[in-house]
This record gives sequence, structure tokens and C-alpha cells, in this order.
Amino acid sequence: MIKDLYIINQNEPGYLVNSIDETDSLRIILQKIKMIMFTRKGEVLGDPNFGLSLEDLLFEFGFSANELKKAFDQQIASYVTEAADFELRLDVNFVPGTVRDLAYIDIYVNGTKAFGVVAA
Repeated sequence: MIKDLYIINQNEPGYLVNSIDETDSLRIILQKIKMIMFTRKGEVLGDPNFGLSLEDLLFEFGFSANELKKAFDQQIASYVTEAADFELRLDVNFVPGTVRDLAYIDIYVNGTKAFGVVAA
């Protein structure tokens, strides 16, 4: 059994009051994926490669959804080894915005949408 700190935001569905640890493997994997997605490379002391640097990638000139998927897969393979028991998929849709373009990023686990992110 794997165990990790319970770091779910209190505004998220299913939040458990007074929990300090998490034992559900899928929820642990989703926590780790969120940490990877919202961390810039170099922000974690001792591991300069951890993080997707999502904001940096999205504003690179000529950046594609395939590049984001490849970077995501590399991070998962390196830092979420327990995810091998699940089918993870990242879908990206770029939409032109009025001020800047938007990227809708959805994470699927075993074919079911687990969560989504809008990056601008």
C-alpha cells in the first residue's frame, strides 16, 4: 500500500476534513500529476528536472500539443512510476482568445476525465 500526504484543496469535490494522509493510489497519482503540471523546472531543490513548466511551454514560439504530451509522458515516467498500473492520457486543445490564446488541458485515467486545466 502506498501512502502520501493529503494535499487536496478544500474547494475540490470529495475533500475530507481532518485528513493528513492519503492511501488511495489513484488520488495519490492525481496529486502528483497536479504537482508536476503546476511546477516549473528548477523550483524543486535538488531536482532541477522536476516539473512540466507548463506556462513556459505554452508560450514558446511554434509549440505544439504533441510536444506537451511528450513532456508530460516523460515527467510521468520519471516521477509517477506507480501510474504504470493506469492508462493516463493528456488531451490538449488550443483556442484563440481575445488577448492571448488558451490551452484546455484534460487528464484522463482509464478513459475517464480526472481533471482539467485552462492555461492562458
